[in-house]
Amino acid sequence: MEKGGRGTAVALEKVACKDVQGDICFLVDGSESISKSDFIKMKEFMKAVISKSAIEQNKVHVGLMQFSTDNRLEFPLNRYYNRDEILKAIDDMEQLDQGTLTGKALTKVSQYFDKTNGGRPDISQRLIVITDGEAKDEVIGPAEALRKKGVVVYAIGVVDANTTQLVDISGSTDRVYSEKNFDALKDLESNMALELCRKDCTINNADVIFLVDSSKSIDDTEYGSMRIFMESIVKQTTVGKDMTRFGLISYSDQPQSHFSLHDYDSKRKVLAALPKKKPAEGDTHTGEALQFSLQYFNAAHGGRKALNVPQILMVITDGAATNPYILKEHSDALRDNGIIVISVGVKEANIDQLETMAGGDKSKVFFVDNFKALETLYENMSSAFCKSTKPACKSGDFVFLLDRSSSIDEGEHDIMKKLHDNISQQL
Repeated sequence: MEKGGRGTAVALEKVACKDVQGDICFLVDGSESISKSDFIKMKEFMKAVISKSAIEQNKVHVGLMQFSTDNRLEFPLNRYYNRDEILKAIDDMEQLDQGTLTGKALTKVSQYFDKTNGGRPDISQRLIVITDGEAKDEVIGPAEALRKKGVVVYAIGVVDANTTQLVDISGSTDRVYSEKNFDALKDLESNMALELCRKDCTINNADVIFLVDSSKSIDDTEYGSMRIFMESIVKQTTVGKDMTRFGLISYSDQPQSHFSLHDYDSKRKVLAALPKKKPAEGDTHTGEALQFSLQYFNAAHGGRKALNVPQILMVITDGAATNPYILKEHSDALRDNGIIVISVGVKEANIDQLETMAGGDKSKVFFVDNFKALETLYENMSSAFCKSTKPACKSGDFVFLLDRSSSIDEGEHDIMKKLHDNISQQL
């Protein structure tokens, strides 16, 4: 290892990235407002980040698209499995020198995350957008569509980039980086590499049943939003017989099972089984539906409690229960059987009732005031959902001993602290 702080930082990055799998695609601005020298600095930034990733056929795949007024795919995710070939392809990229149609580019790049175009939708997929100016078209819709299919989007703005648009593109201020000039990208290299090394929460092993309100207060369009929400949950998981299983129960006057935990063993099959039309409607008998759902976690319906697989009931409702006095009894019965209840309320849902169903645990209660917001709610609740699917682990004491010698500067010390945070989140 090199002597001094920089060698320490490089070693830390290599350790952090060792076992990470994923698809990483760069979407880079090639507009005429970027000088030739700055375009080269952007290339050097990409090369530095890629050099810290484990490029192999069964690990990290990298793709690159350049955008301006037109878009040009430089190489898809499945073309190169060798770091040197990727670095050469980046060096050979020629600048488009046109306008800045970022929204159009987001729409175009989306297809390259699909399996038919070399993507791997069952593992972590990330898009890094780098731009120096304001988009001349609409970015919110195309960016939301990407995130809904499970792609995590980072937005890096340089010089005159519009910060509001960067948030619109990424969906979160946590994934926005704003730099005053292209030289500053050099300081971002290690932080970006460590961010990409962080393992996303992918639910690999759980029994999850959706308990979905289909009462008369919900119309067909609103049910469509509920379906999109369920799809977003399924897309973030690894579905399989020995991995995550899904079931679905709808309810109004009477509960109805649509499919059980043992019925479908792939993500594609589960998504296809979600009803496209709203199930039968009536009043909101949530308590009775909770009672009905308990049996569907047992072994006869594909439940794996005996194997210590986490079991989750996700209740989605838009109103108060017709018979609220039995909510506690039946949600407690679920918890007594080791089942975690997550409450998702929309519009007129009663917050107190949502908390009762979640056993008073507010971290498992989510509320949005309209159905459109439900479609992207998963982005805000993924952490709680992931924690619910982690199997119980043995307790232990961990002590981090960080080198603070004079050979390590402040920037490198920040990298060490960020690695500490990343490791802590995985414990």
